Amino acid sequence: MRYLAVAFGFLLALAAPAEASPESVVGEWFTGSGGGRVRIDKCGESVCGALVWLREEPAGETWLDTRNKNEALRTRPLRGLRILEGFRLRDGKWVNGRVYHPENGNTYRAELIPQTGDTLVMKGCLGPICQDQTWRRVR
Repeated sequence: MRYLAVAFGFLLALAAPAEASPESVVGEWFTGSGGGRVRIDKCGESVCGALVWLREEPAGETWLDTRNKNEALRTRPLRGLRILEGFRLRDGKWVNGRVYHPENGNTYRAELIPQTGDTLVMKGCLGPICQDQTWRRVR
């Protein structure tokens, strides 16, 4: 019976995802739709991320943050804009962060959850309602 318990525990360990390192989210990521790329870096004890590329932005044109709730910020460029900040590492996930969504000017509570391979789940929440996006690492 003891051998069965040990074998079962071993199989569970193989099935569980590997513990993510804090650096596993650092790098450049395609957003869920593939319409943008976000560069995530260490920011002190946290991580933060900025938009570095927008697929539909025409060459030579600069899209602005026109939907920002704060009128004074509507003239800042989207490219280079910090949209992820305030995350804390807990149990292999980056939690208690915020994500700014320039398409509607809202900021949401967020988590970054590293997956096996080169994917990352970005989870944004407004109250109890959450939505996940799977981001792919840029190669």
